[in-house]
Parts: sequence; structure tokens; C-alpha cells
Amino acid sequence: MSLFRRGSALDAVAWGMFCASSWAWCIGLFLPTLLRRLLGWEGFLAFAIPNVVGCTAFGFVLDARSSRRLRREHRPAMLGFSAVTIAYQLLLAGWTGSVLLGDRVESWTGAAIGLAAVVLLAAALQGARERWWPLLAIAAWILSAGSLLAALPEAPTTIEPELPLAAVWGLLPALLLGFLLCPYLDLTFHRALRQGPRRSTFLVFGLTFAALIVLVAFLADPAAPMGLDWTPLVAAQLWVQLGFTAGAHWREILVRDRTRAGRPRGVRRLVTVALLAGVVLGSPLIAGEANYLRMLGWYGLVFPAYVLLAMVGEGRRPSSSTWVLLAVLCLLSLPFYEQGLGSRSFGWMAVPAPVLLAAAWWLRRRRSNHPRLALG
Repeated sequence: MSLFRRGSALDAVAWGMFCASSWAWCIGLFLPTLLRRLLGWEGFLAFAIPNVVGCTAFGFVLDARSSRRLRREHRPAMLGFSAVTIAYQLLLAGWTGSVLLGDRVESWTGAAIGLAAVVLLAAALQGARERWWPLLAIAAWILSAGSLLAALPEAPTTIEPELPLAAVWGLLPALLLGFLLCPYLDLTFHRALRQGPRRSTFLVFGLTFAALIVLVAFLADPAAPMGLDWTPLVAAQLWVQLGFTAGAHWREILVRDRTRAGRPRGVRRLVTVALLAGVVLGSPLIAGEANYLRMLGWYGLVFPAYVLLAMVGEGRRPSSSTWVLLAVLCLLSLPFYEQGLGSRSFGWMAVPAPVLLAAAWWLRRRRSNHPRLALG
């Protein structure tokens, strides 16, 4: 239940900003600076356009009925998406804590402070009633926009890209797959679609999210720690956004869904595993730019592959043979992602995309040629 009248313009603004705040996380509020540093504004646009368009389209492609069907048939994958997302927030929390506080405390202590801040905020949000979440999201968005605007005067105006422009084309297929397909596994998006007027909600999302990623892209600074022009307020807002996103997905894992899927067993253990994995990833031994980029493989390869094969190809809950095909294709694709990210030769990352698209087409055709497969 919202504090605003259901279906009103204010309701659309509230739930649109909820999506913007839940999606403005360790990808949306850090990757733009990294891509601008590596590839210039062309790299940023290759990130921003599929991201904003793909997520906004979610509210036009799905309605309440189709969302309910997807949640019923694919909820385990959606829970996995939320668990990985929680862990990813903690990787960046520990990394920023160890780097930004490194001149004041030992790196392990700094990482512990960053991790504790995000985990405690995410845990505290579990006590908030559903009707308060849109207002909390609006507050988080205002903090982010305000702190980023305040830091703009000190940001460098020009940056010389580290990689040639051609590298953008190698990265683009992974960005397209990730941002056009991952929203369908995001339970916070499905919640906003149910709660707000879906099309206007996601239009508001597109505008408010685009504003944040443009602002943060201007703060890219190769000479600054982690390539971002930090101020105390920018660091604070990043941790608030990480905590909000982790808290929103934590809540989605625990809440009982109103589909027949219900709440699977072990969801509390799933949260615990996600938090423990995040703490490990956020430790100074692991957290860093290389592993931050490796985690993108979940969103540029594994989750999009699931959407292509299970949602598009099968059109229903995936069969055991589809799971096997998904696992094989992901394992065969991972070396291309590792080579591309490790050597910054992003062209390698484009290799799996046509294979995944062909597999989805084959599954779809097989199912249409054998209608009885739809009875599973």
C-alpha cells in the first residue's frame, strides 16, 4: 500500500524513484565512471542507452498478469538474482571502505566499516512498512542527486580515454544483453509494476535514473582513488544507495510472494549466504577493480542467458535439459569474458552473444514444433 492514491501521478513518481534507487547501485553509480575513464563518453553512452531503454521498457512489455506468471515460474532464478545483487553491493562497500579510509585506518578496518555500514542499513530497512519504501527511495534519490551535483564543480572537465574507441563495439553485446534482459529477473521491478501505474512509473524511472548516471559520469577522474572524484558526501550517498539496494533485495527474498510459488524453503539461509559471500568479496584480499569487473559476468552473461533460454526459449519453467544447456553455455562462455575483462580486449566478450541467441531461437523453434512440450 502506498501513501499516495493508487494510480495517481504522485504514486508513479514514488514508485518510479523506488526503481531508480533500487537500480542505482554498484553498477549504476560506479561503472559509468569506469567506462568514461576507459572509453570516454562513447563508452558511457554504450552503457547508458541500453540501461535506461531496457529498464524503462520493462513497464511497457509486462503487465500485472505476465509479471505474476514470470514470478511463479521463475522465482528461484529471481531469488538468485537478488542474492548475487546483495553480495555485489558488499563487494563495493568493502572496496570503498578500505580505499577511502585507508589513510586513517588499516585497510581491513576500513573495509569492515564500509561493510558494516551497508549491512546495518540494509537490516534496519527490513523493519520499514511497505508504504514507507517509496518515500525512503525518494530520500535516497535526493541525497544522491544533491551530493553528486555538489561535487561537480571540482570534477575534471576532460579525460583522455585509456582504450581505443573500437573497444566499445566489443563491449556493446554484453551491455545490450545485460540491460535489456536482466530487469525481468529483478523482483524490485516486479514490485513497482504491481504497486504503481506501470507505464508512467517506468517513465519516471527512466528520467530519474538517467539523471543519476549522467551526474556520476562527470565525476570520473583517473587521478582520484578508484577513478572517481570522491567527497565525503559522495562516499556517504554511495553507501546509502548500496544499503538501500541490498535492503530492497533482502526484503524481496524474505517476503511471501502472492503467486502459487509462495516462499520457497531456505530463503532465510539464502540471505545469510548472500551476506557472507558479500563480506568475503568485500575483504581487501578480493575487493578491487578486477573482481568488480568479473562480477559483471553475472549480469552480462549468466542472468541474460537464463532469460534467453528459459523465459524466451522455453517460455515456461526451465526443464532439466535447458538447465544443462544453460550451464554448458555459461561455462564455455566464461573464458571469453575472463579474457576480455582481464586483457581489456573487450571483443572477446562479444563471442557468446550470437551463440546464446541461436540457442534461444532453437529452443523456441523446438517447442513450437512439439506443442506437447508446453504441457510440462
